[in-house]
Amino acid sequence: MARMGAGVVGAAARGMGVNLDVGSVVGKVTGAQKTAVDISNSAYIEGSTGPAGQRQDPAKIIAEARAVADATGTDTNAALDGLQKFVAKTSDLQTGRAILGDMARLAKVTGSGLDDMVDAAGDVSKQLGDIPGNAEKTAAVMRVIAMQGKLGSVEVKDLSTQMAKVASNSGFVAGGQEKALIELGALAQTAKGTGGAASANQAATSTASFGSDIMSKAGQKALAQGKVNIWSDPGRTQMKPIREIVKEMISSSGGDMAKVSALLPGKQSGRALRGMVKIHNDAERIEKGSGIAAVDKEFDRLSKTLSKDEITKSLAVAMNTTESKVQVFNNALERVAEDSLPKLVPALEKLAPVAVQLASALGDVVGFAAENPAKAVVAAIGVSFAKQ
Repeated sequence: MARMGAGVVGAAARGMGVNLDVGSVVGKVTGAQKTAVDISNSAYIEGSTGPAGQRQDPAKIIAEARAVADATGTDTNAALDGLQKFVAKTSDLQTGRAILGDMARLAKVTGSGLDDMVDAAGDVSKQLGDIPGNAEKTAAVMRVIAMQGKLGSVEVKDLSTQMAKVASNSGFVAGGQEKALIELGALAQTAKGTGGAASANQAATSTASFGSDIMSKAGQKALAQGKVNIWSDPGRTQMKPIREIVKEMISSSGGDMAKVSALLPGKQSGRALRGMVKIHNDAERIEKGSGIAAVDKEFDRLSKTLSKDEITKSLAVAMNTTESKVQVFNNALERVAEDSLPKLVPALEKLAPVAVQLASALGDVVGFAAENPAKAVVAAIGVSFAKQ
């Protein structure tokens, strides 16, 4: 009865996701240690000033990742994987560590993968560049991107993996890169919503193509013929804000999608504007002259941020699920295993010579049996009779 009860409890625990496999737990701990060491090595730049010139302690990196994982009911290894992707893109471990908690909360309340969310934040941070307050500005942009996922047609868990494409042309836009990233995100949302893009990947590709096409020679020629000026200065060093370019292209074409497409040499680019053109034309049918205001309204709607208060409330709900509670328990098991490894490894080192001798002896036995099968059978029968 006791064994049956223990079996039922164990089966239920495994069904809920409790990791009762000691080997698996130890494997996750050793994997976390390796990832933390890799992060520390990747972020260290010999001779550099500031944090990059100081080798970071892998144990502290793990401890921070575990604290974030416990606070958000997520996997420690996923946090470390995301941080590793962030460092690979930016070489900026300090910023990655600073935003890890914020990205974990965003991932939890949007149902996204933490590693994907931190990976996307890496694309945003890299586009913003080495500026004061990069961590805060990156987190602020990601909160808007997360809100766009709630309001638009592309969930942030899907868009997060496509952020590099969406952000690719933000550095050439006037008005600040944060604004450019948000407005490019809005275009990606409408491309999927009403623009004909079938997936997040297609929406992001269309948005990236739009930015590339309007800066290309063919695009510049087509825009000039359509009397559209996308530049904010005579020297053509920066484009106007994305919203203004979109409105100017729609106005110059009168909302005619064929004419808009003629301003864009690539086939993909049209999807990036098709959604906004539809919004314009729908408004015009209701009230003449209201189309551009409707486009402005859509950009405003998709520029709202996910407030910290909403994140806190949504996180509390998410943390009350069985899945989150079990993950926190699994994290605790990994911490116990991590604390035990310093004692286990020396013991294994002491056993190594004995294990080698046993393996060697076993090899001799197997070799004898393979070379002398008849003698091996007789010996086995003899052992059997001796037992009886």
